[in-house]
Amino acid sequence: MASSQSNIKRTKIPEPNQDLISNLPSHLAEKILKRLPLSMAAKTSVLSRKWRRYWLSIRHLVFDYTFWEEHKISGHYDYQNISNIISNILLHHNGPIHEFYLYVPQHPQLINLNLSQWLSFLSRAGIRRLSLTNFVGFGGAPKTILPSCIFACSELVKLKLHCYELNYTPPSDCMGFAHLRTLKLLLVKFKHGGLFTSLISSCPRLTTLSLEYCTGFSDLKFEHASILESLTIQGSFVPLDFKNASYLKRVSLSFSRMEYTSHR
Repeated sequence: MASSQSNIKRTKIPEPNQDLISNLPSHLAEKILKRLPLSMAAKTSVLSRKWRRYWLSIRHLVFDYTFWEEHKISGHYDYQNISNIISNILLHHNGPIHEFYLYVPQHPQLINLNLSQWLSFLSRAGIRRLSLTNFVGFGGAPKTILPSCIFACSELVKLKLHCYELNYTPPSDCMGFAHLRTLKLLLVKFKHGGLFTSLISSCPRLTTLSLEYCTGFSDLKFEHASILESLTIQGSFVPLDFKNASYLKRVSLSFSRMEYTSHR
């Protein structure tokens, strides 16, 4: 009985005024911030000094459709203000960034966003998953040219590009995307076919490739994608060369009026 009473005395009873929010473990705080819209995540920085540190070191930054809608003024996008907000968030960020998603709505003035500056920062922050969805060049309008500093993001594991133009070959001092496993390109325009070959040759670990309505090449050779396992192609028909793709397990092709899916 005495031992039982002793155990009760040693049991720590939470104080009524204990700040549970401020004392959350960092991994739980990160999970919460990851699931909040970015504007709400930013507001958590006023909760305490700890939460300010959590916000400034958040590893997943998502500037999606909701983010743009929240920063409309009188029904219009204040693109300069939005550009400044994104730049300031990156400028004050402390630590690595594992995921960055950027949605850009269809508006001609949005072609002037500081994408080159942001990609340069992300390359130094060890970006792993990058998704750029750009509707500025949608519907026949000139596409935004993807800055060449994209090739400096050497830690990428997954890359998705939507509606951009690629007219730069990887720089001579570029080590390539040595860790890239998944590449998804939608409505991407290549200046010439050699750019696609250069891009693929810089991805020695690529296992999943998706090309949807991409243009600018007359054929597709996969001689540098020796461990490619999954391939999806939609759009206009082009000759394909698979002779070095010995690990290919799944192929899905959709050309104009013909569709073919194969599993191996």
